[in-house]
Amino acid sequence: MKLGFPVCPKCKADMPPRLLLWGLGRTYACPRCNAKQVVPRGSGLGIALAAITVHWRFKDNFSGLQSVGFVLGLLVLVALLGWLTMRPRLVDLAES
Repeated sequence: MKLGFPVCPKCKADMPPRLLLWGLGRTYACPRCNAKQVVPRGSGLGIALAAITVHWRFKDNFSGLQSVGFVLGLLVLVALLGWLTMRPRLVDLAES
């Protein structure tokens, strides 16, 4: 698996980040092959809710710089896991 920008599932072209970040849940076409795709709206929701729960549970165990490190570590983890789950999926023509 390539860890760069998400790619088109059909032609493997890099997808522009603006399509992925500002178009969650909306159908768009690949710039190269015109395949209809979508990034589902709830792609990172479960990861974000898990991170909020972990923070809420363990926030009192840290103080000072440890607390800052804990929050930054959670943010990095959420960003990485969210990026890995936000993959474009082809839209079935029967659904649209």
